Amino acid sequence: YEEAFVLYNYDVSGDDELMRNNEFVIYPNPARTQLVLKITNDYSGKLDIAIINEAGSVFYKRQFEKNAYYFKREIDLEGLAAGNYTLEVSGSDFRESLPFIVE
Repeated sequence: YEEAFVLYNYDVSGDDELMRNNEFVIYPNPARTQLVLKITNDYSGKLDIAIINEAGSVFYKRQFEKNAYYFKREIDLEGLAAGNYTLEVSGSDFRESLPFIVE
């Protein structure tokens, strides 16, 4: 049995008050050797992705280019000790923290 962590943000943007939906999904959670990140939003540009443990140490840091509405990345977790982590995803106009567990 695996669970996905899904984070939805609903923001009213601009004078026209259009509703914008940002969806961030990570799975499986708990994870063992690999974590999948899916992002569905209008953002286009550089994405910074980091894995941080509870003590604040960074174990993974990469930058990717997001140039489509849908973005998917598989992240290798080999070498991470069992425990609680946070996947931080940020772009020029957002920052999201997604908690996950490594078994």
